[in-house]
Amino acid sequence: MPLSLARGLEILALLNKRESASVADLCEALKIPRASLYRVLDALVVEGYLYQHRSDHRYRLTLQVLTLSEGFSDGQHLAGVARPFLALVTQKLQWPVSFGTLSGLDLVVRENTDDESPLATDSFKIGYRMPLLTTATGLCILAHLDSASRDAVLAALAEREPKSALNSRERAALDLGLREVRRRGYATYDRRRQRTEATSIAVPVIDAGDDVRGAVTLRFAKAAVRQAEAVATFVPVLAEAAARIAARIPKGGH
Repeated sequence: MPLSLARGLEILALLNKRESASVADLCEALKIPRASLYRVLDALVVEGYLYQHRSDHRYRLTLQVLTLSEGFSDGQHLAGVARPFLALVTQKLQWPVSFGTLSGLDLVVRENTDDESPLATDSFKIGYRMPLLTTATGLCILAHLDSASRDAVLAALAEREPKSALNSRERAALDLGLREVRRRGYATYDRRRQRTEATSIAVPVIDAGDDVRGAVTLRFAKAAVRQAEAVATFVPVLAEAAARIAARIPKGGH
C-alpha cells in the first residue's frame, strides 16, 4: 500500500473515533512528520473527506466518508469477523468450513476455506446461494430463530415457492427436527456431491442478544468419517469457532 494512502486511512480512522483533531494532535497520535501530514490532509480536504473549521483550525470528517462504506453489508462484516476462525478450524481438522447467513429467504455463503482445505472435493464461491430446508446451515439457522420469525420465513418461502409448502404432517416433522437441532446445538445433512457422498455439520453463531447471526458449517466425506466420530470430534471445534466469532460481534450490531 502506498505510504500516503496508508497515512490517509490512519487519519480517517483516528477522526472516526474523535470529533476533531488539530495538526499537533495528529502528529502526536500517528507519528507522521508535519510536512508529510500537511500533504495528506490537503489531499483529503480536496477530495472532500475532511474539512478544517476556520474558528479552531481543527480537522473534522465530512459526510463524504459515508460513501466509503456504501455497499458494505452486515454479511460482509460478519464474513471478515469469521474468516480467521474458519481458517483455524481447517488448519486443525483439514476439512473445508464455511460461514453462511440468512439473506431474505436464501442462505448465502459469506466465507469459506475451500481453497485452503486439502480435503475439499467441491468448491463454492463466496455469495453462493443455498436452499434453506435442505442444508445443515439452513436447518441450523432456522432452528435457532424465534418461533415468530421462523413461521414468517416458512410462510414467505411457501408463497415464493409453492412446491416448498409443507402440509401439517411435514411441518410437524420439521418442527420436531428443529427442536432436536436446538437441543443438541448442531444440525447435520447428507447429500450427494459431484464426486462423493458428503455430510455437513453446522453450529449456530449466537450474538449477545441471543439472535442467530449465521452458522459455521464443516463438510466431510461420509465414507471417510463415521458420523458419531465426526460429531464427537468436529462439533466442539466448530462450537468454539462460533463462540469466538459471536464474541466479536458488537452488541446491538446488525
